[in-house]
Amino acid sequence: MIFLVILNYAPLTVLIYHTAREKSLPDADAILVLGASQINGTPSPVFKARLDQALELYHQGKAPKIMLTGGVGQGKTTSEAEAGRQYLAQKGVDWAAVLQEDTGTTTWQSLQNITHVAKQHTIKKIIIVSDGFHLFRSKKMAQDLGFTAYTAPAVTSPIAQHKLTELRYVLRENLVFTLYILFSV
Repeated sequence: MIFLVILNYAPLTVLIYHTAREKSLPDADAILVLGASQINGTPSPVFKARLDQALELYHQGKAPKIMLTGGVGQGKTTSEAEAGRQYLAQKGVDWAAVLQEDTGTTTWQSLQNITHVAKQHTIKKIIIVSDGFHLFRSKKMAQDLGFTAYTAPAVTSPIAQHKLTELRYVLRENLVFTLYILFSV
């Protein structure tokens, strides 16, 4: 088993890195923004970059809805999804266009929970917005839950701006993806 993990490490790293740079996107039913930290209702720089990317796609007409995920972090009173909704509202997005799941604290929980919201609104095709390193696994998880999923990296994220930091996240993501595959069967 360990040998298989080691054997797949380099190709998987290339796939994760490649997904972080995909550019072409078809239209979808919704744009799904994966949560990141917020401070007193204000999105962190990483979360703001994700929200700004979703906002750009929304204004391009890529999808009529934006779905937000992210629960209440430890010691916090506002969910990531709610902080995102308030941010988008300040940018002029109609409240009716924003759907949210505000209980998940991991990518898997958030994606599982958002499926209920998606079913209520007949959402099957989604564009996932997150940091690039996070998209390969997020896309696989969304597909495992029955979505047709595309990805859009938050190109202005502080993580994407620092190549060494991004590489550390890509290498970590390789392990997390491998664990997901091993234990989701």
